[in-house]
Amino acid sequence: AVFSFHPVKIVTTAEGGMALTNDDELATRLGLLRSHGITREASLMTQPMDGPWYYQQVALGYNYRMTDMQAALGVSQVARLTQYVKRRHEIADRYSTLLANLPLT
Repeated sequence: AVFSFHPVKIVTTAEGGMALTNDDELATRLGLLRSHGITREASLMTQPMDGPWYYQQVALGYNYRMTDMQAALGVSQVARLTQYVKRRHEIADRYSTLLANLPLT
């Protein structure tokens, strides 16, 4: 599943999104894409580890990591998610009522 946190969404982090999976292989691939293809996982490395601080870039990737500020913004909205959804339904119902008699096709 994927979720968008664009500013027009119910929960926003100003930009970005989230991917969820129960597939371990896909989760590993997504993690590499998110962090420049860098891993600290020894089983993914092409060379032996040179200590606990060691990492390798094993694939091409991007900087898709959410900042701490973006994460805090998103988490702060989760507690009010039910309220946000309720309000969105109220607004949608209002639009439906106001537009019901217009000759729209």
